[in-house]
Amino acid sequence: MIAVRTSISLAASMIHGQARRFVSVLVAITMGIAFVAATFMVGDTFRESLARDAAGSVGRASVVVTTPDGSLGVGGAPRGGPAVIPPGLAAQVTRAHPGASVRTVAGGAVQQDLGGREASLVLRSVPQLSGTTTLTAGRLPARRGEIAVVDWVASARKLAVGSTTRLLQRGTSPGTGTEQRPQEARPAEATVVGIVKPGRDVVQGQGMPVAFAQDQDIWAWTGTTGYRELDLTQAPGGAAVDDEQLRASVAGLPAAKGLTVHTGQQEKDHRVTQMVQGVTQLTAMLLVFALIAVFVSALVIANTFAILVAQRTRQLALLRCIGAERRQVRGSVVAEALLVGVLGSVAGLALGAGLAATLVQLSHGTDMDLGSLVVTPLAVLAPLATGILVTLVASLAPARAATRVKPLAALRPETATRVRRVRALRVGVGSVLAAGGFGLLVHGALQHQLVTGIPGGLLSFLGVLMVAPVVVPGLARAVGALPARLGGVPGSLAVDNAGRNPARAAATASALLVGVTLITMMSVGSATGVRSATDALDKQTPVDALVQAPQGLAQRDLDTLRRSSVVGAATLVVDAPATLTHGGRPVHVGQSGGQSGGQSDGQAGGSSGGQTTVTGADDAAVQVSRRPQLFAGLDDHTVLLPASSGLRTGDTVTLAHGATRLDLRADVSADHADAPVVTAATVRRLDPQAKGSAWIRFAEVKDAATASEQLAQDAVAIQGAQVQGVATQRAEMERIMDVVLLVVTGLLGIAVLIALVGIGNTLGLSVLERTQESGLLRALGLTRRQLRSTLGLEALTLAGVGTIVGLALGVAYGLGGAYALFGSEMTITTEIPWARLGLVAAVALAAGWLASVIPARRAARVSPSAALATD
Repeated sequence: MIAVRTSISLAASMIHGQARRFVSVLVAITMGIAFVAATFMVGDTFRESLARDAAGSVGRASVVVTTPDGSLGVGGAPRGGPAVIPPGLAAQVTRAHPGASVRTVAGGAVQQDLGGREASLVLRSVPQLSGTTTLTAGRLPARRGEIAVVDWVASARKLAVGSTTRLLQRGTSPGTGTEQRPQEARPAEATVVGIVKPGRDVVQGQGMPVAFAQDQDIWAWTGTTGYRELDLTQAPGGAAVDDEQLRASVAGLPAAKGLTVHTGQQEKDHRVTQMVQGVTQLTAMLLVFALIAVFVSALVIANTFAILVAQRTRQLALLRCIGAERRQVRGSVVAEALLVGVLGSVAGLALGAGLAATLVQLSHGTDMDLGSLVVTPLAVLAPLATGILVTLVASLAPARAATRVKPLAALRPETATRVRRVRALRVGVGSVLAAGGFGLLVHGALQHQLVTGIPGGLLSFLGVLMVAPVVVPGLARAVGALPARLGGVPGSLAVDNAGRNPARAAATASALLVGVTLITMMSVGSATGVRSATDALDKQTPVDALVQAPQGLAQRDLDTLRRSSVVGAATLVVDAPATLTHGGRPVHVGQSGGQSGGQSDGQAGGSSGGQTTVTGADDAAVQVSRRPQLFAGLDDHTVLLPASSGLRTGDTVTLAHGATRLDLRADVSADHADAPVVTAATVRRLDPQAKGSAWIRFAEVKDAATASEQLAQDAVAIQGAQVQGVATQRAEMERIMDVVLLVVTGLLGIAVLIALVGIGNTLGLSVLERTQESGLLRALGLTRRQLRSTLGLEALTLAGVGTIVGLALGVAYGLGGAYALFGSEMTITTEIPWARLGLVAAVALAAGWLASVIPARRAARVSPSAALATD
């Protein structure tokens, strides 16, 4: 106990008397733990926000019945097929459980007549108001013929309480089997009685045009009788029945056959899982690199304590001379680390909470409103424990070194600085981790599996950090070749110093390596994901907007569209259904929506037995298209096909429509559209009655949604014209990219601070360690300015090494992560944002040089005689 008290007393006196030396360690711990704490808290807040929305959509329901596709789609629209919940199920559930409450949700889509033009409107049952779903005007529909619209639809379509709007009521007539075919549209009048500001518990997609109405109206206007969801809630105060028993009872009812029946908790978990999947993956990746940042902080801390122990050799030896035991000396160093670790971890937790709270506050008023900050016990305890444990572990080796100081060392100066050698075991383990990790990363990328990609990236990065003391000196000589040649004596000295102590050089470069790697990975991964999604959209519809009409569009209609103020370019394309064969066998082409959106009945979404929709375009399509390479090699004798067709360029493909047959040469490429493309003249040869539609490219506009609304207004003169705004989807992707860039910018700021602390810490201690060396250089004629230049070029050289390696690793991790995360859903198109990476490199190098300013000035202020006299 006496030894413990003595160690703590020594540690407290050391920290109090030499506080300046511990500031850098404290800041390093604070920044690393702030990163971990902020990642935990933002991730927990996001998950809690989504869970709250999911819970709000389910409410207190004990049992939830949905259509086989799982649940309602975005905005309440059905996701796939005509499957609905039979109205009779509600009656069966009520008879089976007379004391329970049954809530049903209907949904569907209609067309809204807006003064001569049509716009889609998604209908949903009247919602329950909550803290997030509120009325801004009027009331909820209570009678037939009434609707309430979401706020942005009311604003964009100039609707107010009391307005009357026409909806195109679509009835149904019996088809074959269970199929229902739409009849001619019949107008229906609806009165707007309320304006609703919906929460994500009611409308998941904030950009969907949603209106709320009575179920009977939804059935009548959409032509589909049935529900999309049925909730069963036990009556309060009644005999409680286990939810699983209720679920089994409902699932056994005749009308529930083929439907998905969950307990309320199961449905909440299901919806939360769907919502948070991407959030969990992002949080996991951020946590991985946050832990790596903490690991690098541990290297910096260990290096700091090692140098502090070396600088206090005489002091520790004097303590041994007056009777201090080895365990007391070792305990004092560990106690110092514990005290600094506790202070740094608490400060880091507070800083991380502040960063997370700021981000949550900035989200208010946006579609991604996170509500209030959620701080779980894990988000508090994990960062605190991490900071304290990392600091303690980092101090063990220096503490052990402190016990090896002999009492006689106090009687003689030790001016020589011991250069630590890199152990072969560390290099071997690091090499294995780096190689094996990269192998796992490549496997995860090729197989599109995050479960192997993320661990592979982590292991490979740890391996790189372990072998850094071997690699960094060689890279420093290569990077410093130019400064050594052009910088004169300071340049040569700087490059020599950069590689003289491998451990110190690796610690300095690693401080910047982590930040650059993380930022580059996020930048490359997000840019590649957005580019891949945009390319997939462009392959389906490579324009900003489509304009179609039941009778087709003519040249005069195109002239009308070109007069719109938002149109930059426009052209007509024609579509025709056709059967594609090669060698007598059908050619199957994967098609999602077609190029122009015009498809024959029964063929939307892909070819069947070689039957598909062929798009005909002319030279003007290249000017309108967002993806000109779609039309590379197009002529009257060629059909452009995607690689998924299974054909090779040069194969003969026969297009048949009715009695007309055309033999064309196939041009196959992964850059081509997912649907067959020929010239407009070829389509007209195939089908002289082919209907035209307009491809539109917007002029420079600020808001794609506003431009689409303006185009729809300008197209009123075209009978039955319908406008499909594709640019709004691109704008949504760009908005996501902006959010990612905001996160990357924040990470850049944190990385710069960590780099400044790490490099400044290492260089500052290096300056103190090399005081005599600096004095000798001054005595030999090196000026103060040259000494400052030497240290600045040394920092710049090591920063260059960290930046180059970080950029290379970040690009590899970003591309590997993109392939692992998105590769199973879309074709990946590599996108490397060179301008942004150039900015990252410039900031990183500037941070490295800036970190050397204070240590260099401190070294230059010491006179040669005083430096040479230092023990």
